[in-house]
Amino acid sequence: MDDLLTDISEMKWLQGVSLNPVFDFLPDEAEDVYSLSDGKPLKSIE
Repeated sequence: MDDLLTDISEMKWLQGVSLNPVFDFLPDEAEDVYSLSDGKPLKSIE
């Protein structure tokens, strides 16, 4: 049951974040400041 509650909570949290108008600026082209040639790739820690 705990896993179900965790999944529901996470889904609600993600939905809330995705609908929050505070992030409306992110699709703006001026915010797209990084490219695939920037920096180094992250290495997975396993």
